[in-house]
Amino acid sequence: MNDFKEMIYDGTHRLFDDFLAWDELKKYEKQIWHEDLWSEFQKLGFTNIFNSDDKGGIDASWTDAHIILKASGYHGVPLPIGESIASNWFASRNGMALPSGHWAITGGRIDIDEKLNKVRFQELDVAWGRFAKQLLHINDQRITLIELDKETSVEKQVNLANEPRDKISGQGTVIESVETNLATEPLRWIGSLVRSCQIAGGAGQALDLSLKYSKDREQFGRSLAKFQTIQNYLADLAGLAAALDAISIAAANDLDINGLSEKSRAKITLAAAKCRTSEGVERVTRLSHQIHGAIGFTYEYGLHFYTKRLWSWRDEYGSAVEWGNFLGDIAFNNSKENIWPLVTNEEI
Repeated sequence: MNDFKEMIYDGTHRLFDDFLAWDELKKYEKQIWHEDLWSEFQKLGFTNIFNSDDKGGIDASWTDAHIILKASGYHGVPLPIGESIASNWFASRNGMALPSGHWAITGGRIDIDEKLNKVRFQELDVAWGRFAKQLLHINDQRITLIELDKETSVEKQVNLANEPRDKISGQGTVIESVETNLATEPLRWIGSLVRSCQIAGGAGQALDLSLKYSKDREQFGRSLAKFQTIQNYLADLAGLAAALDAISIAAANDLDINGLSEKSRAKITLAAAKCRTSEGVERVTRLSHQIHGAIGFTYEYGLHFYTKRLWSWRDEYGSAVEWGNFLGDIAFNNSKENIWPLVTNEEI
């Protein structure tokens, strides 16, 4: 890790450590927007990381963003960290200026009245949508920034971790709209990378909590970490956490190199990352809770803050089955002689 990435790593972990003790996570499970943390996150410039220096950013890459996303998963941050990074990437690569700290993003269907410069929509899926004032709409041909009308209605919903996953209906005014040329369903691809990185972070937290608990907890006069069965669980969990981290980094790096066109090789790596990380959630949860025993299921102990998010994230932007089918179709449509070139070439 170079000095620049170490600065990002230290800054994010120090920030989240300061604000997110388990008591704080309990508090913000009740849907209170963590304004102090969000304000500090913005001050560090992490909502504008892909912007150039002259536009308040740090001209970051996706491997830089991976550090922030993984840290947000590791600490179970109850804010739209991933959404803010995704919206900044879409805007910055297309020369669009977003409001400071923008995060509300969707890829659902909208109807645009070009004469009136108005947009209408029904039941758009927007994470944390109840707090949104502007909305960034993404498709493969156009990116549109929308000012939401005050009459916009919100159907409040939550995921397993009690984070807002709302549906919004109503209308708004187009602030800015730019043409783009991306792969079909671009938000699904970028969202899958965001969740892959966050799952890798949550898996790392589950491992660290398991290591600490097994060392501190004694049974029959010795720590749990001395028992061979627990050692096997820890070894499996450590290997799994490392694998999820590695494949999410590979996907971020491939996106940096190859971009997100319809023929980009990065689509294979992104699909593989989400397939693998989503698939790994069950084992991460099972192993970490087995190591903790009954205490892992109690509300007072913090393991559940991370494993509930893992179970929520594993199906967002595509499940392991969906991405596995995508990869299987590519393999099926290529002859066996083409499988290795398919994996190593830059285009699909």
